[in-house]
Amino acid sequence: MKKSALLPIAVLMAICLTVVANGQQVKSQPTSKPVSAVPQKVLAEYRQAQQGDVQVHLNGGKDQAIIGATNTLEIWIANGAPLVGMSLGFEIRSQAAFRWLQPYGSAPVKNPLIKEEEDVAGKFDVGGLKVKRAEAPGATVDSFMIGGAASDLQFPKHKQSTLCYSLQFRIPASERPTPGGFCVDNIFFPPAGSWTMYDTEGFQPTFQGRPNTSAAKPDAVPVCFDVVKSAGKP
Repeated sequence: MKKSALLPIAVLMAICLTVVANGQQVKSQPTSKPVSAVPQKVLAEYRQAQQGDVQVHLNGGKDQAIIGATNTLEIWIANGAPLVGMSLGFEIRSQAAFRWLQPYGSAPVKNPLIKEEEDVAGKFDVGGLKVKRAEAPGATVDSFMIGGAASDLQFPKHKQSTLCYSLQFRIPASERPTPGGFCVDNIFFPPAGSWTMYDTEGFQPTFQGRPNTSAAKPDAVPVCFDVVKSAGKP
């Protein structure tokens, strides 16, 4: 599989800086209001903008990996402001063998793996959605990173957690049920894949509502799902 390298963080930030450079330089004026005079509503809106959360679910919220069936891994995102860049890495560890269904979706262009859902489809216009996948050593572990950069087609704001991306996989019928046997973690994807969202500057989204130590050390605990023979029946 041909790798599609995600734009380095420096490029994402360069886009933001270019937007600023194309405008007039802003200088502090003696009559400017102190921070304490800024309306609380404005401060609240800024704090909300510098927030984001990433959630992972399976099969429309049933949150079980089903043996011998087609499963859908869903990436849900909430972001307080439109994004000009994003870099999100994931690792999958399963006690049951699994394989991705390809082609599925539209990214990467050759042998696609990921489907862009609803209002995020076609966003990140600087080269489109970037997908980089690790060369998995076996059938029970894999990792990948998604993200991109935008000059015009920004990743839209989502006040509520919204389904943005999906992947599909199968677990062979020969595998056994395992409680908590299919886990998804948020990771730093080397060499430059920090866990970051960008509006006008970078910030770290939470994972399953839990914060990370830093963009370079996303250590929120992984989410694990039961591996079952059929939905609701281990």
